[in-house]
Amino acid sequence: MNSKPAWWFLVPGYGLLAGLYGWVASRPLTDIQTFLQDHSPRLLYAHLALILVATLLNGQSLLRFARHLPPTVRRGLLLLAVAGSLMAAWVAPATHRIFYDEDIYQGIAMNMVWSNQAQMCNEGYQEYGVFYCQRGEYNKQPNGFPFLLSTVYQLVGVHEHAAFLLNNLLLGVATVTVFAIAIHVFHSLWAGLFAALITVMIPQNLHWFNTTAAEPAAAVSAALAVLAGLHAAQKKSNVALLLFTSIAAFSLHMRPENSLILVVSFVLILLQWPRFFLQSRCYLFLGVFAFLILPVFMHALLVHENPWGSSTTPFAPAYFWHNFSVNFKYYFNNVQFPTLFTLLALAGVLQRRSWRGQMLLWIWFLLLWGIFLFFYAGRYDYGADIRFAIPSHLPLALLAGGATQAIGHRLATMTRRPARQWYTIMTLLLLLAFLPFLPKVRATTSEAWAARADHYHAHEMAKIIPNDAMILTHNPSMFHLWGNNAAQASIALEEPNQAMHYYFQRFRGGVYFHYNFWCNVADPLQNSFCTHLLERYRHELVVDYRVSHFHYALYRLLPPSGS
Repeated sequence: MNSKPAWWFLVPGYGLLAGLYGWVASRPLTDIQTFLQDHSPRLLYAHLALILVATLLNGQSLLRFARHLPPTVRRGLLLLAVAGSLMAAWVAPATHRIFYDEDIYQGIAMNMVWSNQAQMCNEGYQEYGVFYCQRGEYNKQPNGFPFLLSTVYQLVGVHEHAAFLLNNLLLGVATVTVFAIAIHVFHSLWAGLFAALITVMIPQNLHWFNTTAAEPAAAVSAALAVLAGLHAAQKKSNVALLLFTSIAAFSLHMRPENSLILVVSFVLILLQWPRFFLQSRCYLFLGVFAFLILPVFMHALLVHENPWGSSTTPFAPAYFWHNFSVNFKYYFNNVQFPTLFTLLALAGVLQRRSWRGQMLLWIWFLLLWGIFLFFYAGRYDYGADIRFAIPSHLPLALLAGGATQAIGHRLATMTRRPARQWYTIMTLLLLLAFLPFLPKVRATTSEAWAARADHYHAHEMAKIIPNDAMILTHNPSMFHLWGNNAAQASIALEEPNQAMHYYFQRFRGGVYFHYNFWCNVADPLQNSFCTHLLERYRHELVVDYRVSHFHYALYRLLPPSGS
């Protein structure tokens, strides 16, 4: 892979790529959706295999990097990584914070396991330990995180604990990743250890890395792309470029905002390896990247007009100041984020020796923080949308870690005392800044309380419903994960209603209706599914719960008289 491709070789390759993109863009959206629904898992599996191959090809240089670390540093880093994963799992409460997106992610992963399709299931059955989906629907979110979940499910089985475990482990991966990035940027082991420590002690990291949300995986994949880019700029080898290209492309499958990693990658190469843009292999790997992200382009075609829950325009400059007033204060109010970490990150600007790294990290932070200032639901105090801060935490931890080391080194020089003493003092200060946040880390918090109560009581209902019964609900995914047969409640109101006749005939354990969160909120359409269903079919109450002014219940529906 050391030969340099000739410029003429790239011309027909780019022509073919342009033709492929043009042909895809001309296809009906229904064809694109069907293709992605049927083939996304296979494409992502092949992409993951490419990353693993590229990692093996870089194995010697990666092992050399690890071996050059002093044994005490290796042990310290391992301790931080394990501590981060354990703190996320044991200190922060294991709960969903985005309802019901996290159930949908798991449902899509479950479908990838059993049917090899990227779809959330609106009607599915369990038979002898195998799940069958009769009505699938393609989701608006990218398929990268559900795919990662599906690989975990394949290894340990389909259950929620596995999904939580994945995000717990990702915090350990984030810790090691920021350490390695800091080594490349600041050329200091202590900067890496401080950055890793700060990553573990960011309260919202601990909260969200003990959910089954997609944001942690998106943040970590973006960091891995930056690390692979720094590795490529240092080694300047084709195998390192292959690793960078494959990881950066894969990160785009995690969340829509990860597309900004393209800008970060461009800045990285511009600062660390500007002559690369004059080499023909630059455009060879750009072509490989363009080919790898073709499914991302197809997904963007499908969802580019999606309102994302907004009644108006989801992204607009008009939201900027409204969001900025809250999101800026988040880093300084010492309520949800330790202000000391922010001040340290700002102090890093004084480090002249690492100005290229500083610029890269600030651009990374500003892009992934700033994009949500233009989003209608981008305020950190808007429900559970504080999760949009997660992508900004890793570059900020790196900036703060680099500054912490620099300050400790400066103090050691000024006082003529060993640097280790000052590094120990800085570590204690970081721990003291974090300790007051522990009660909040342990708190479940009130966001989405009504949906959380619905989820909890639905789990209790699932335990008393017979195995050979059908549940009608607004959220079949969570019942599927618990081993029940379930379908969307709206199916019961279709005309002519052959589905209900089929349910009554097939499921001897009965047909049940889950009176849920969507039956309580002020949404006339969703309410209508609940009221019309109970009006149309005779029913008997099985169990009900009341939390504040919300009512959750399980009804058994009875077939029409004479049927």
